[in-house]
Amino acid sequence: RLRASMMDRLHESDIEIVSQLGASSTDITERKQMEEALAVQEREFRTLAENSPDNIARYDVDCRTLYVNPTLEKTLESPASKMLGTTPVEAALIDEADEYQEKIAEVLETGKDTELDVVLPDRGEGLRYHNIRFVAERGADGAISGVQTIGRDITERKQAEEERQAHVRFLECMDRVNRAIQGTNNLEQMMSAVLDITLSS
Repeated sequence: RLRASMMDRLHESDIEIVSQLGASSTDITERKQMEEALAVQEREFRTLAENSPDNIARYDVDCRTLYVNPTLEKTLESPASKMLGTTPVEAALIDEADEYQEKIAEVLETGKDTELDVVLPDRGEGLRYHNIRFVAERGADGAISGVQTIGRDITERKQAEEERQAHVRFLECMDRVNRAIQGTNNLEQMMSAVLDITLSS
């Protein structure tokens, strides 16, 4: 009877060991699958980013640069090696570096997307305007692991908007001049009113 009891205990122990080994094997398999999935996502991201016409960068939770794509290197006229591991403020490649880094910190804290327009220095082609979108990146556990930025040249759009606004101001000015002319028959008063409108526009 004692022998049977010992055999039962050994049998139970074997089952427990096998069960633990099975659970451990499952954990390792799941972790490996997760790592492989992340590696695939990373390769897909790099393939897209390396060939994107947009400026793309990634930052860690300390606002330090993890990645910049070739387009951004060209836009800033700076190699990735000089940007990787630095914060935007440390790199100091744009005038709005402080505000840019504050946006990264904001997304890290809130997880909400945000945007910022920046003006790049004139390097012979005139000032260039870029719109930057800041997006939170999350790990497998859903926690924020960094921030991705996507920048696009909006110079033509900005210039078109400024031209439209200038045209609107011109039409408003001409309307005021026309009303000033119609409002008096005195030439001196008329010229004075037109001059005042012109100087205030």
